[in-house]
Amino acid sequence: MEITVQVGSVWADTSWRGHGRSVRVVAVDHGYAVVETLTNTLEIERQLNLQADGKYYGNVRDMRGSRTRIRLDRMRPGASGYQFMASSEQVTEKALADLLG
Repeated sequence: MEITVQVGSVWADTSWRGHGRSVRVVAVDHGYAVVETLTNTLEIERQLNLQADGKYYGNVRDMRGSRTRIRLDRMRPGASGYQFMASSEQVTEKALADLLG
């Protein structure tokens, strides 16, 4: 089953560096998807929590809301790809909160 990358769809990062990160597609243009980060990676969340407790002094920032471009050929499951989570029709604020936990 081929999944078409559509505006509004939600995808999970499957790379080891991006574990826990999810993104929403805001535009598709010239072979790229412009995405907005919905959830941070687990490592960034860990560092943010340590920073809030005063136990981490590194340079870390919350990536939620940031935008980036991803090649459309990476929008597929694999070691350096993205896993489809929900279509634009399925994404409402409540459904998104349930999906992202």
